[in-house]
Amino acid sequence: MRNIIHDYPDEKAAVILRNTAAALSPDSLILIDDMVLPNSGVHLHAAQLDLLMMTTLASMERTTEQWCELIEGKAGLKINAIYTYTSSLRGSVIECVKARVGT
Repeated sequence: MRNIIHDYPDEKAAVILRNTAAALSPDSLILIDDMVLPNSGVHLHAAQLDLLMMTTLASMERTTEQWCELIEGKAGLKINAIYTYTSSLRGSVIECVKARVGT
């Protein structure tokens, strides 16, 4: 999912992720290609995009902690890894799997 989840507030994004996970086999991956911002020292362009998302879609660019809360706390998935491929805007691929029952 490239630049999709950042378009939605947590509640709607969690529904999208839960519904996607429901259609996957136990060994499938969900790849989310989006920004993963640091808590401070955000690049000016990333901050501008965050404000744009907030004012136009009631959504946001998310920090690592916000992604973890959304994916693991609200969508019931598990983050395997986060691969950052641009340093300025923090473009990243978040690798998610279905959470194992009992873990």
